[in-house]
Amino acid sequence: MSDLAEKMFGKVRKIIASGDYMPDLEKLSKPFESKDGIIYLFCKGCGSIYELPASRAAIYAEKAHVKLPETISDEFFECSGCQSCDGPRDQIELKTKKSILN
Repeated sequence: MSDLAEKMFGKVRKIIASGDYMPDLEKLSKPFESKDGIIYLFCKGCGSIYELPASRAAIYAEKAHVKLPETISDEFFECSGCQSCDGPRDQIELKTKKSILN
């Protein structure tokens, strides 16, 4: 953040990642708002959900040590921290919506 913005708006702190959040199946099943979205990213640290384009999805797949599925229908990425919170960003998994129900 620039000095001017900080002077005008103050310092913005990241959300403290509690890690207590569970993915919302309804939100993960909605159509993407962005035309570039191909998969969701859910942060269990703060509960945020993001749409990822193919380029970002490939980065998350590499970090999770998985191959991105050819067809994505039931999958989403889950992380412990994101740009909105202070949780660890290196803990990433590829999960399925069915796993939420179990």
